[in-house]
Amino acid sequence: MTPAQLHKLNHDYQHSCKSIVDAFCEKQDIPFDDWQGNIGEVACFQDHYVFHLSDVLLDLNKQTPKGLILEYYEETIHYLQYLEGKQINYASYIMGARYDKIPIK
Repeated sequence: MTPAQLHKLNHDYQHSCKSIVDAFCEKQDIPFDDWQGNIGEVACFQDHYVFHLSDVLLDLNKQTPKGLILEYYEETIHYLQYLEGKQINYASYIMGARYDKIPIK
């Protein structure tokens, strides 16, 4: 692969990540802050929400209701202190898994 080809791949990747984040921001009506680390990994929104890009893309692809991923984030933050590190992933949350159904010790 030539340096020019590699440069184009990197440019296209960054453009794709930006397009995904822009679509998510428009859907959720929240601003994008920055990447937490490398572009395309963990995205920060509205000085509060932190999501892996894979969950952002899942939210868009599954056409979930506006706000579901934000609800998921808030519930995850709330319940993590009680569940000894157990966490429901976003795909399971979309399918109906909820923290209040997990027995708390």
